[in-house]
Amino acid sequence: MSYCRQVTLSRVRPAIVPAILIFALFSCTVPANFQYPQGKPFVFKTTIRVEGNIKGDEKQDLVQKLENQLDDSLQAKTVTSFYKPFYFVAKKLSYTPVYDSAYLGRSIVFMNALLNANGYYAPVIQDTVIYETVHKGKIKKTGKHKGFSKEQQRVIIHFTVKPGKQLVFDSVGFSLNTPELQQIAITSKDQSFIKVGKPYSRLVLASEINRLVDSFRNNGYFRFSKEDLYVEHDTVFSALIDPSLDPIEQAELLEKLKQKKENPTVTVVLRQRPVRDSSHLKKYFIGNVTVFPDLPIGEDTVAVHTDTTLINQIKFISRTNKFKLPFLANNIYLY
Repeated sequence: MSYCRQVTLSRVRPAIVPAILIFALFSCTVPANFQYPQGKPFVFKTTIRVEGNIKGDEKQDLVQKLENQLDDSLQAKTVTSFYKPFYFVAKKLSYTPVYDSAYLGRSIVFMNALLNANGYYAPVIQDTVIYETVHKGKIKKTGKHKGFSKEQQRVIIHFTVKPGKQLVFDSVGFSLNTPELQQIAITSKDQSFIKVGKPYSRLVLASEINRLVDSFRNNGYFRFSKEDLYVEHDTVFSALIDPSLDPIEQAELLEKLKQKKENPTVTVVLRQRPVRDSSHLKKYFIGNVTVFPDLPIGEDTVAVHTDTTLINQIKFISRTNKFKLPFLANNIYLY
């Protein structure tokens, strides 16, 4: 009887394998074929860090939204590549834009607009720009790109965003001049997208306007549009500058303003604009309904014999007996 022992050889210690994989997956390099700007600073990396008391998932979602607001020339876009001879994985810059400080200012404006639209009325955005020179003074001596400069003027940009306190909805009201529209809005209030205590968002306000327009159209106001509505925010700030304001009323408003700074809330009222087109307030009703149950697409109906049948005020024009017309009529709910 013979015995043999299995021996396994490894050139890499198992303990360092995870470190190698992490480095390979998250490392970033510039294009090897000298596609980066020669002699000019270029965007190598841009990061955004959000500070404040925000939940993990919400913070990550906010970071992603802020990244989408960056100017294209500040976005260091990467692709995954395999490098020989060991075929390790690394992220390579697919686009290396030349750095311009003007793009920095534009990005901050866009990010501020996003934060304002999501209820952060006093955000603070700080930027840090780091210039880093790699392979300074080195020249490619061999190969296809012989004579090219290997020097890279990398720019790394860090944004620190402090959103501050987020506005929440305090209350919502409807003030529509047309009595029937006001009644529809009040009746469907439980379906409102605006929830008291939830974060303020312009997207929520836009969704609420669209919901009201759909409700009005489903009740006969076919031509009513979102341009016929607008949202009015609370008027505490504007009322303070009223010269005719009573001192006692002014003191009450100042107290409300102080409370809003500590726990910012917003009251919104959806109002109806002055009538510009009377047809938008005209109620439409269903007229004649005609059904063609077996009409082929593109057929000339003049040369074909058809039968006309009236069931439950619905006219059916058919050319065959393929369908049971009473069954179709009982499943049409237009009247």
